[in-house]
Amino acid sequence: MRKLTKHTVQITIDNWQLFEKAARISMRTFIWGPPGIGKSYTAQKILKSTNETVWQCSLDEDKVVQELQGHFIPKGTVFQWHNGPVTTAFKEGHGLVINELARASSAVKDMFLGILDDPEIASLSLPSGDRVTRGDNFRVIATANNPPDDLDEALRDKFDVILEIKTPHPAVIKSLIIKDNFSHSDYATHTYW
Repeated sequence: MRKLTKHTVQITIDNWQLFEKAARISMRTFIWGPPGIGKSYTAQKILKSTNETVWQCSLDEDKVVQELQGHFIPKGTVFQWHNGPVTTAFKEGHGLVINELARASSAVKDMFLGILDDPEIASLSLPSGDRVTRGDNFRVIATANNPPDDLDEALRDKFDVILEIKTPHPAVIKSLIIKDNFSHSDYATHTYW
């Protein structure tokens, strides 16, 4: 059994590069902070630089395991198994952005326990009877507005890196400036959040 020391790091606008570097190294990263600061945007950007394909799922208490893991679909007179986005990303070694993990139902959080386990033993048992193992280069960045304390301790422990981010990503600010056609000096006189 491995013994790791985990730390929550508070990130400032000047330290977004630290998050980006940590997430490129870590296979399982959890970031949290206020809405609208660029968590999901940055997670997508990072995973697209390390994985050819990136899947994204946004969670809430009404999202069911079958939407993420997969389900049977009728095809003629038989039912055929269809992998969901989480199973596909896990099996094929793609990137996966999980938005609002803390808001997921208990069943969905339980599903992620096996997927987020140590890479050597991570697996997923499907209702089809198949057991799926982790594909090479499978990476997860989970985001939340809530602190990691809102996650079950077993789930929280699955992440190698847990970071709190409080300020907008510089690219979010830049996109607002470009979108609204403001110069940097004009931007200082406007409030957006």
